Amino acid sequence: MTSITAFKACSATLLMMLVPAPSALAHEGASLPNSLKHGFLHPLLGIDHLAAMVAVGLLSAVSLRGAIWRLPLAFVCALLVGGVAGFNGLELVSVELWIMGSLILMGVVLITTKSVGLRWALVAVSLFGFAHGNAHGLELPAGVSATAFTAGFTAASILCHLAGVSLGILAQRSRFSASMLRVGGAFLVGAGVLLLLNA
Repeated sequence: MTSITAFKACSATLLMMLVPAPSALAHEGASLPNSLKHGFLHPLLGIDHLAAMVAVGLLSAVSLRGAIWRLPLAFVCALLVGGVAGFNGLELVSVELWIMGSLILMGVVLITTKSVGLRWALVAVSLFGFAHGNAHGLELPAGVSATAFTAGFTAASILCHLAGVSLGILAQRSRFSASMLRVGGAFLVGAGVLLLLNA
């Protein structure tokens, strides 16, 4: 995925957000600050979303050093597309399983501490981003502005990615780098498995 292609994908999605479908418009009505707050807190209050977004940033820092921005960008673009789909009632089959699977797979990659092929990483992260965005869209609270809600969860996602990138850079500068990454990976796998068992 080139930067131009990614930019076009994000631009197209944002245009779709500006002209939402009737089902999404039905939710408009809440104050913009309140809707924005709902969207911003939504991914931060769920351990599955929070951990996955930090993990994307972490993986991009430790596995794709020359393309550190590409995984977060792919995730956010797919997140927007998945959110629009969710607003319009389009649900990814077994969306929760995709989310749990994203935690487990990224955790395994961190545990093995091996580099990831850029193309495969972009495909996987895009699928995960779509699943997370789809869940956000499907869980849009009644009376909340879809557009402001989207702006909120997108901003929160970007901040989490930046946190993950920062953690990855710090981990690489530590002599305990491999151990730290394995601990983080084990946490992700454990969280994914627990969520899967409780599903």
